Amino acid sequence: MDWLPYLKKAWEIQKDRWRKTFWTYRQNRGWLVKVLPGGIAALLIAALLRLGVWQPLEYAAWDNLFRLRGGLPWDDRIVLVAIDEASLKQWGPFPWSRQRYVELLQGLSHTQAAVVVLDVPLFEPDASDYPLAAAIAQQGAVVLVQSWDSAGLPLLPSAPLRTAAAAIGHHLTRQEADGVTRQVNLQIHGVPMLPVAAAQVYTLLQRSIPLPDLNQPFWVNWLGSTQQVPQVSFIDVQAGKVPAARFEHKIVLVGLTATILDSLQTPFDRHPAVGEIYLHATVLNNLLQQNGLCPLPASWLILVFLLGGPGLSLVMTDWRMSKQFMILAALCSGWGMVSFLSFKAGYLIPVAMPILLFVVTGGAIALDERLRMNQRLKQSEERYALAVQGSNEGLWDWDLQTQALYFSPRWKTMLGYSEEEPCHQLEDWFRRVSPQDLETLKQAIADHLVGTTPHLEQEYRLLYQDGTSRWMLCRGIAIRNDRGVAYRMAGSQADITDLKRTNEQLHYHAFYDKLTGLPNRTLFLEELRQAIACNRQSPNRQFAVLFIDLDRFKMANDSLGHEIGDLLLVAIAYRLKSCLSSNILVARLSSDEFTVLLNPVHQIDEALRCAERIHQGLASPFSLNGHEIFTAASIGIALSSVEAEQPEDLLRDADIAMYHAKSQGQARSVVFDPAMRSRTLSRLQLETDLRRAIERQEFRIVYQPIVCLTTTKIIGFEALIRWHHPSRGRVSTAEFIPLAEETGLVALLDRWMLQQACQQLALWKTQFPQCLPLKMSVNLSGIQLTTPDLIQQVDQVLQANGLTGHDLKLEITESAIMLTAQSVATLLAQLRERGIELSIDDFGTGYSSLARLHRLPINTLKIDRSFIPTVTDRHTTQDHENWEIVRTIIVLAHNLGLDVIAEGVETIEQIHQLRSLHCEYAQGFFFSRPIDAAAVAVLLSNSGAMA
Repeated sequence: MDWLPYLKKAWEIQKDRWRKTFWTYRQNRGWLVKVLPGGIAALLIAALLRLGVWQPLEYAAWDNLFRLRGGLPWDDRIVLVAIDEASLKQWGPFPWSRQRYVELLQGLSHTQAAVVVLDVPLFEPDASDYPLAAAIAQQGAVVLVQSWDSAGLPLLPSAPLRTAAAAIGHHLTRQEADGVTRQVNLQIHGVPMLPVAAAQVYTLLQRSIPLPDLNQPFWVNWLGSTQQVPQVSFIDVQAGKVPAARFEHKIVLVGLTATILDSLQTPFDRHPAVGEIYLHATVLNNLLQQNGLCPLPASWLILVFLLGGPGLSLVMTDWRMSKQFMILAALCSGWGMVSFLSFKAGYLIPVAMPILLFVVTGGAIALDERLRMNQRLKQSEERYALAVQGSNEGLWDWDLQTQALYFSPRWKTMLGYSEEEPCHQLEDWFRRVSPQDLETLKQAIADHLVGTTPHLEQEYRLLYQDGTSRWMLCRGIAIRNDRGVAYRMAGSQADITDLKRTNEQLHYHAFYDKLTGLPNRTLFLEELRQAIACNRQSPNRQFAVLFIDLDRFKMANDSLGHEIGDLLLVAIAYRLKSCLSSNILVARLSSDEFTVLLNPVHQIDEALRCAERIHQGLASPFSLNGHEIFTAASIGIALSSVEAEQPEDLLRDADIAMYHAKSQGQARSVVFDPAMRSRTLSRLQLETDLRRAIERQEFRIVYQPIVCLTTTKIIGFEALIRWHHPSRGRVSTAEFIPLAEETGLVALLDRWMLQQACQQLALWKTQFPQCLPLKMSVNLSGIQLTTPDLIQQVDQVLQANGLTGHDLKLEITESAIMLTAQSVATLLAQLRERGIELSIDDFGTGYSSLARLHRLPINTLKIDRSFIPTVTDRHTTQDHENWEIVRTIIVLAHNLGLDVIAEGVETIEQIHQLRSLHCEYAQGFFFSRPIDAAAVAVLLSNSGAMA
């Protein structure tokens, strides 16, 4: 059996699987795959760099940087005494006898040279070593050279010379593969390089020279061609032709320049080479001027690889080829410029390798893009073939030259026809289009063919086989020749019937109330906006907005349930539409708020009559699920005006008028006037000021004494809050306390008053022990009474001020305690357990239930000042009735075991009458007005007795 065909088939299948897996991975792991070309390029360049492949390129680039930069100034502290061709010609071949150097040193000893460096071999012992050593000692600062033989043994000057020398330095060089010396070892086996030894001696004798790390290779910054080095001939120095000032306080280098026995290649001098003394001179110059080259650290090289490889690949992968080429060109030229500028600043960074990395990365990206393009093209062809076969849209193709039309099978089945249905002409299409849409479709096609529209997109109705119509969306585009004339047109057709129905439902839900079917707030505001626009064009044409709020809806909704509440809203919406004309817009704004737009109106009476019809329509009861419900409405009316720019402005004005109608009672209508807005804004401003007053602590507390009528002694004080507004002055409590209760800010005021009053009472108890016991009465609002952590607040305040519950009395208004009596009975009992007394304030002004009252842990009733007669004649009928009420309250309180405090006492006659009625305590202007803490201290200093 031949297995070869099967193996080939299996291999093809496996390759296809691997290919699909790879491209799927590319699509799912986008950024990881994007960095792949650059990552591969970076690894390749890094590997070849490790093998040294790119080193010759870098060397060549650095040499070009030297030549492009040009020469640098030579340090004038260095003088080179050259053993040149002329010296060798006169004194014979090298090496010379030591006597030549003795004569040189003797000649230099009178020039005050700072350091003399002899870069000449003095390794073999000689009879002239002692005269040379004497000359070295006479000079005082001579540096000799050391070397090593092939076995690695040091070659040192003879013992007398070593003893006389100021220092010894080596002169070994390091040559790169191309023969150029770029790096040197500043120290080998503890022996410094000749220029380093010279710098060290110079530092000791003249001026300090900072030295780099001697254990690190030193990159030589070649200053230029050796022809630029300032030098004098050895023979001229011997002959005395060089002035002594030339060597004064300088470093004198003596070395061979005329031979190539120790030939040196530099970026400026390679053919022919030069003597090694130039290397020492250059390194010494780098040390003196601190301009040696600083190579790029390895960490920066890693960063270059990351950014130039994966980073560049990640950024450039999605760009077009032309843009990629521009970026690569800019990067290469930019890196070359950065390298040159860095080199001029003394920093040596790779030049050729990054540029090569950029180019290789760009090539990898281009290759990867080509592979991906081929793959996308193949996928696109497959996708198009599948789209044509499985598309839910009907395709059509129209040859404009032959007028032949091709309709896909799906196009026919969308209309209920079979695939074999003959349909090849334009008329076969148009005769199925609804007559209402045919002309529009023809015009859209004609506009696109002449180039008026960039593409065809038209909605129309097509007749189904059973005679019904369905909405279609047709899209198409024309193909044109070089002259711009269309010769072919193709497109698709999609059934959007369900989408149309969905859009209609969305439109209904967006602009109509789901419960009542009335227009909602959005549609009403849009209609109102159009009415405002018409009013601007025709100022004489007016309209009116009615804002309707049901008066007793919340009570019915809470007591009968939300289901009945929804039925009531539906019935009210029907009544409103029934009692108004069909051309009047009625909308539901929110829960129990409705609006009416009267457009146009000629006078305000029309709006008032419309409001009256609404009142009459709602007057009849509603019968819902066996419940008979009565309701009424408060209506605010706002007329159009040229000042109204936005529909929200008119709606706000009508809303303000509605609240004024509600404040006058039920079933009222009020027409808006600007003064209402001013009062509303004033109230809003007062609320804002109230919130800021709490933050800025603009409140203060005054205290009114409570006096025992039997002993006339002060038994306590009632803490009262006062607000001094920065601009309005004193604000009445009757104005801001109700607002604080409405906004919930009263809880913060109560907490602050409790803390301040208890803190003041603790101070008085310390200052005036003779006046004890004293109680502090603090008012407690109904909101604070329902606060869950009230007990915890009271305990914390008492404990913080060192008080007990017997020092505190909490006053609660009659209406507040009756509204919350059932829910706060346990809370009041907990307060009583702590010894805190409870008092009902303003008793007689509310609606107390005696059945509830006697079950509450109350200690005191406070008779409201309105029941205390203000006239002295007790025989008038009104005074007699008031005193009877007072007597009744006192008797009631005593029967319930409660104390009584009379408020608003101002005359002695009232005092006598209250005593006769056995009232225990009183407070009022007769004893003292509410006073500050300092005035209270004066009262208590008199033992707390009132005259």
